[in-house]
Amino acid sequence: MPVDYSKWDALELSDDSDIEVHPNVDKRSFIRAKQNQIHMEREQRKNHILTLKFERSVNDGLLKRISGLLAALKSHASDAPASSSTSPVEPEKRYEAMVEEVGVHLKRVEDLQKELQVKLDELEGEEKKKITSENYHTGFDSSHVNKSASPASDSKPKEKQAQPELLNPEYERKLAAQQDQPALPAQTSGAMMTTISYEFITAHPHILAEKESDGLLVEAFDASLENKEDFARQCVHQALLLQYCRALGKDGVPLFFKRISQKSNAHEMFFKDVQDTYAKIRTRSRQIAAERAAEGASGGVEQIQLHAVEPGTTINITVPDPTSEDEQVKQARAIFEGFKPELRKALESGSLDEVNKVLGDMKVEEAEEVVGLLGDAGCLSLEEQIIDATTEGGRKQLEEMEKLAGGAGETAPSGEKELHPDPE
Repeated sequence: MPVDYSKWDALELSDDSDIEVHPNVDKRSFIRAKQNQIHMEREQRKNHILTLKFERSVNDGLLKRISGLLAALKSHASDAPASSSTSPVEPEKRYEAMVEEVGVHLKRVEDLQKELQVKLDELEGEEKKKITSENYHTGFDSSHVNKSASPASDSKPKEKQAQPELLNPEYERKLAAQQDQPALPAQTSGAMMTTISYEFITAHPHILAEKESDGLLVEAFDASLENKEDFARQCVHQALLLQYCRALGKDGVPLFFKRISQKSNAHEMFFKDVQDTYAKIRTRSRQIAAERAAEGASGGVEQIQLHAVEPGTTINITVPDPTSEDEQVKQARAIFEGFKPELRKALESGSLDEVNKVLGDMKVEEAEEVVGLLGDAGCLSLEEQIIDATTEGGRKQLEEMEKLAGGAGETAPSGEKELHPDPE
C-alpha cells in the first residue's frame, strides 16, 4: 500500500526541511531567513484580513444610509419643487438626475463590497492552506470520570477466610480516637504510634523506611532515661518489627506476620531479639544516669564565696547605722534594707562564714549582684591582721608570711642580675 504524504503539504518550512541551497550559502542562515519571511508574510496577511473586514463593516453601514436616502428620494419624487425662472433645467429632470447620482454611488459601494469579499476569501483561503499553532484547539475536555458500580452483594454467605493474627486487633478504635490530634513529624509520630499492625503498615508503607525504625530506637533510649520502661519496651518492639519487615524484602510484611502468628522458631527469635535489645538500652541508660549523678556529686554547684586574697588581711563586715544623719550612710542603709532577711541577719552577726552560707544558697548571677551591692553599701572592708608573735600560732603564721616575702625578694634580684650583669 503506497504511503500518502499529502498531509504534510500543509506544513510550513521547518529547521529540518530537506532543501538544497547554493554551496556558498549557509543552509541554517537560509532557513532562518526563510522562516522570518514566512512569519512576516503571515503577519501582513493577518493585518490585511483585519483591514478588509473593517472596510466591509464600514461599507455595510454606508450602504444602509445610501439605501435609506435613495428610498426617501424616490418616495418624494411627486413632491418635487415647481419650476423657477432662473433655472434653465426643468425641475423634474433635475430631481431625477439627483436620484440617479445617488443610485450611482450605491452601485459603486456595492461593487466595492464584492471586490473586498473576493480578496477576503482569497486571503482566508491562503491562510487556511498552512497548519500553524494558532489553528490548534481543544477538541474536547472533560473532568468527569466514570466510576465502576459496586458489584451486587451475593446472597450466598462467603466462606470464612484465614487471616493472619494481628498484634493489636483494636487499632481501628484507637486510631479513630487519635484522628483529632494534631499531626506530628514522621519520626515522632512513628514513635508515638504504638498500634502498628498488618493493615496499618500496608496502608502506610512509608513507615518501613530505615529512619523510622532508627527514630523509634532513639525514642526508646530517651524513654529509658526518663524511667518510662513500658514505653521504651514498646518502641523497641515496633522498631524491630519494622526492621524485620524491611529485611524480608518486597513481600516482607505479609511474610513476617504469617511467620510471627505461628508458634515457631521465628516467633521465639523475634521476641528474644526484642528483649535483648531492650536490655542493652536499659543497661546503657542506667550507666549514663549513674555517670550524671556522679558528675553532679563531684562537681557540685557553682557558688560565690568571699575570701581575702592577700595574706595578713581579713574581710570585716560593717552594718550601716540606721540612726546616722549622713547622706552616704542613709544611702548605704537603704541598700542594706533591700537585702533578704537571711542576708541582713548574717551581716548583723558579723560572721563571714554566715554570709558565705547565704551566698552559697543563691544563684551565681544573683550572688554576684549582691556582692556588688555590698561593696556599694560599704558593708565589706579589708584590714591588715595584727599577729601576736608571743603565741605559738602567731609565730607559725609570721614564719609563713616571712617565707612568702623572702621568696618574692629572691626572685627580683635574680631577675635584676640577668638584666644588668656586672661588667667585671
